Amino acid sequence: MKMFCVGEEFLEISPDDEMKVKYYILEENKIYSELNLETKTYGIKIETYRDVNDINIYTEDEIKDVTIDRKQIVNITHLLKKNQVLPEHLKDVIEDFI
Repeated sequence: MKMFCVGEEFLEISPDDEMKVKYYILEENKIYSELNLETKTYGIKIETYRDVNDINIYTEDEIKDVTIDRKQIVNITHLLKKNQVLPEHLKDVIEDFI
């Protein structure tokens, strides 16, 4: 599986606290032997990084096989980034798209 970083954002939680959010497109080759078909599928991964009292907090979530359309996954990922969607909301937001 390949992973392409679409971008990252720094979200201010408070004047002394911020969180880094990274957005990725996942690309995977799928082979459907019963259909004699090979295709690429695309998914999304979101990661967050935050330091709290010198403790690193990392969260992530991903959804594979969202679409076979590269242009569509690029548009969805940019929309997630624009709206600052966090990993814990990824599945709910993608369900609304599909």
